[in-house]
Amino acid sequence: MSSNLQNINQMPGSGSAKPKLVIAAPQEPEQLLQLSAQELAGAKHQGRAGGDIGWHGMQHGRIVLAERKLRVARPRLRRKDGAGEVEIPAYRRLHDDARLGGRVRDIVIAGVSTRQYRKVLPQVADSVGIAKSSVSRRFIEASAAQLATLHKRRFDEVDLLAIYIDGIVVAGRHVLVAIGVDATGTKHLLGLAALKAVRVLPGRSIVSLSSPSLSPARVKAT
Repeated sequence: MSSNLQNINQMPGSGSAKPKLVIAAPQEPEQLLQLSAQELAGAKHQGRAGGDIGWHGMQHGRIVLAERKLRVARPRLRRKDGAGEVEIPAYRRLHDDARLGGRVRDIVIAGVSTRQYRKVLPQVADSVGIAKSSVSRRFIEASAAQLATLHKRRFDEVDLLAIYIDGIVVAGRHVLVAIGVDATGTKHLLGLAALKAVRVLPGRSIVSLSSPSLSPARVKAT
């Protein structure tokens, strides 16, 4: 296979590259919704003794991450006296405030690009008003494991026709993003990496840095 290296801004219908990462990892926003619901109803497997709010399954919802909408699974809460459903604060904030969603997206990108996975969940939780005491070690480890899988995916069997590469700035940090397009037109987030300094790199070096799971030998720079 040979692939052409191009700037991400040349990608048809690309828009901003930044939302692509969070779309590839919807578990992070869903973790926030679980934590926010837990603050109201207590731990799901225990409930809150004497509390008047209980868990009532899951349902689909949508939140706004900057300029894009993301479909998520969100918890349902109901009052035990039958007075109706209880709104989850983090869901309402992420549903209504695109700028807040953009902040969550940028925290995830910065954390993944620097491989500092365990810092992501506490930071995004704080950004949507979830107390630090609600973010348990179990949630942090689960979040870190999910984010780490983004860098463990393999693309050896994917026939990529083009690779789009660009640098973006997230919270003052330069991040290199690589997105591949296969023969069906499907886009794949190949990887991303934080750069300590802006510098010119050969095409194959860029692919190796931003996507360790993709062999540079499979890429023909043009």
